[in-house]
Amino acid sequence: MSAPASGRVRHATFGANGMGGADMMSFNNHDQVDIVAVAEVDSARLDLVKKNLADKKIAIYQDWRELLDKEGKNLNTANVGTPDHMHAPIAMSAMQLGIHVYVQKPMAHELSEARRMMSSPVKRNWSRKMGIQIHSTAYYRLGVAVIQSGVIGKVKEVHLWTDRKWGDPAQYRRAATRCRPV
Repeated sequence: MSAPASGRVRHATFGANGMGGADMMSFNNHDQVDIVAVAEVDSARLDLVKKNLADKKIAIYQDWRELLDKEGKNLNTANVGTPDHMHAPIAMSAMQLGIHVYVQKPMAHELSEARRMMSSPVKRNWSRKMGIQIHSTAYYRLGVAVIQSGVIGKVKEVHLWTDRKWGDPAQYRRAATRCRPV
């Protein structure tokens, strides 16, 4: 897909709360981007749209398929920030319409989905990106370098914890997780 003739990017967002909402607001900060459509299954989660984008004419859909059916031909880009299990189906459907896509992690739940997502856009020269915000920060890269260098020896076990206060409360009740490398 080439640059829009108007010089403005017509953008849709799938998911209007959590990371989908954060991504939507980031795209809204670009002066060449017009958010023209939002798909959010839970109409109670449209606060960001109502509060920050009320002055814009935005089509709102509960069904992401309807958004693509009605708006897809006129979209340049989209972001997918829905619950994880819908990332791949929505992104693949948008890419099939020639829409450049930014997808939150995880990009897919199945290896076959990830392979389809990565092979199809390459053949058609479409852009697709996956959000991994904090994993590109200096302290993550340093941690990887330290482990890969072997300076701390062979890693046999990793303990992780979080104090997060967002998302599904059942997920953060489990304060510690153990994982063992294969």
